Amino acid sequence: MEKKSGQFGEYYRCVNYPECDIIYNIIYKQYSTQEERDARKKAHKHFDAIWKDGWMSRRNAYRLLSGIMRVKKEYAHIGLCNKAQCEEIIRVCDRKIKRMERKYGVKEKAQV
Repeated sequence: MEKKSGQFGEYYRCVNYPECDIIYNIIYKQYSTQEERDARKKAHKHFDAIWKDGWMSRRNAYRLLSGIMRVKKEYAHIGLCNKAQCEEIIRVCDRKIKRMERKYGVKEKAQV
């Protein structure tokens, strides 16, 4: 493993990267593959749409996230999710947005 610095802080990356795509996140003390990191990015995009598009406050969106993850609000962070949890976040967020659109009409999308 070699220590690197990125957009979200320091991490360790396999010396055989990109053939070996394992990264160790120092902040969260966890290993992840590229597939898991891609799932987190996608989940964040769907989650952010709930509050950035004005469907609910950011605070309430994080309450929703903590419910999906079944953790206290202070531990609700997509960076801690595995691929299955990310898929559940996407399903719940999309369902929530569709319900809100049926109830209140389609909103103008925020620039994400």
